[in-house]
Amino acid sequence: MSEQERDEIVSKTTNLDPTIQLYPPKSQPEKVNAATKLPKSLASPSTRNRERYDVTREHARGGMGRILDAYDVELGRRVALKELLRRTPELEARFAREALITARLQHPGIVPIHDAGRDETGAPFYVMKLLNGESLKIKLSRCSSLVERLELLPNLLAAAEAVAFAHANRVIHRDLKPSNIMVGEYGETVVIDWGLAKELSSPDPGDPTSADRSDSPCDTNVTAAGALLGTIDYMAPEQAHCEAADERSDVYALGTILNEMLSGKCRDEISPDDHAPRDLIGIASKATAPRPEDRYPTANEFASHLNRFLKNRIVYSALTNAARNHHRVYGKPTLYELAFSYRDISAECRFLKDAYHQITGSSPTSFLDVAAGPACHSRWFAAQGAKCSAIDSAEEMVRYGRERIHELGFDLDYCCADMVDFRTKGKHDLAACMLNSLTYLHTNESVIAHLQAVARALRPGGLYVIELGHPVELFRRGSPTLHTWKIQDNRGVLSVAWEYVEATFDPTTQCQQVDVLMRYCTDSGEVIEQLRDSSLERGFTFNELDAIVRASGVFRLVRVFGALSINQEFSCDSWRMVPVLEAV
Repeated sequence: MSEQERDEIVSKTTNLDPTIQLYPPKSQPEKVNAATKLPKSLASPSTRNRERYDVTREHARGGMGRILDAYDVELGRRVALKELLRRTPELEARFAREALITARLQHPGIVPIHDAGRDETGAPFYVMKLLNGESLKIKLSRCSSLVERLELLPNLLAAAEAVAFAHANRVIHRDLKPSNIMVGEYGETVVIDWGLAKELSSPDPGDPTSADRSDSPCDTNVTAAGALLGTIDYMAPEQAHCEAADERSDVYALGTILNEMLSGKCRDEISPDDHAPRDLIGIASKATAPRPEDRYPTANEFASHLNRFLKNRIVYSALTNAARNHHRVYGKPTLYELAFSYRDISAECRFLKDAYHQITGSSPTSFLDVAAGPACHSRWFAAQGAKCSAIDSAEEMVRYGRERIHELGFDLDYCCADMVDFRTKGKHDLAACMLNSLTYLHTNESVIAHLQAVARALRPGGLYVIELGHPVELFRRGSPTLHTWKIQDNRGVLSVAWEYVEATFDPTTQCQQVDVLMRYCTDSGEVIEQLRDSSLERGFTFNELDAIVRASGVFRLVRVFGALSINQEFSCDSWRMVPVLEAV
């Protein structure tokens, strides 16, 4: 085969510049992207003193290479030496990329690279720290209960923090799974096997997906070199469809591992009735959202919420409200919409619009519906021509809201999002959180994080209107705590009982248990659907809310109404407390 023919084959196979000195070596100068330039030890045909490593046995074997136990005779230490099982230009490029990326990611949770080179035959190898321990997969297989599996959460957190470091350096792993997380004898955790890792900041000639692979069939093999890379059981939907992966694909894999810890089985859905902690269900649900934009943006946010859970802090991640607070109510969006259909959405939206005009002297042209439920308020504003966005943490509610929006033909972006850490497309003039929804954030920390997230979605001077219950209701002992009403439609009658359980009120946290009973019956009394639920809600005093707003550093309190009316100021006798915050 001529040199030109060989260069053409290498270029078509790996998308490599054929002048790169990889396999076999060439005499021309290197011409490679600076971001992916190979070290001389791997690019050069010269021998790299592999004789200093005395191989004792095979430690592990994968699809591309194997790891050998070895002894470094020069430094007197045990090491792990990795080599290819077979040599092809594409495999050598992947092998070199793995060594380069792993060496660059210097983090306690990523195995350090000691050496790299080629042996006397020209075969590449690299040397790394020898890890003594077991994979997370083996440890999980020994667990017989949820309690035992949750004891491994610190190891998952450590792995997520290592991946977060990689994400900060614009590197994704693409094959995260329990077998690629090693747990040492003293609890140290290391993420291994970066053979499918990809640098997002620049084209990577060693990456088999960096080339145009549109003519390649979708290979379903585990960690196969082709259009589909990764392990099916832990693979994000976009990877499974042979689409581009990013940091959120790694987040999906981490969430799947968390789900496995919660259920004992990979990919199993966690029922809210299980003994798994609700906060962890929420974290896993957000991480494994089908749409990448509904997940944590990087492993850093995933690790942050997992860390807060381990420190016994309440985490309100995506679907936590659905799982912990009225998870059954918000999981039944048609029932929910019927139960609150007595509210006059048009009047409420006119109040929001009038309040904005009274304070700013103009009309809002964009609106953000926070904890949107069926997105009734954003649908009203969209019908008026405003550019609207909506967010909610209950996946079932978001799905239902999207269907209604699609039916009406509105251009409205509705996302399943974390109430304390979300992003929206563009900035908005006005945002609103209605129906006392802020009460599901029980800690000052979570409320401040929520306010900061809303402020990011508003333009400077934008307003945030929050509908809350009146503070006097918190401390008025002996007042009615059971609210009942009925709604009739063409199918039957829905009876709702919403009870604040007085005996559960905690004056320190201002949290109280709320029990809900919905009974939907035909006119003849036949039960169509019945739902029981329980949750915890938090109340706010005026001074407390004002202090939280100040502590957020992103809002100032500009007005407080006593009802959904611009003519009623807040007082001891008013019905509601409706603060209006201005983004600063």
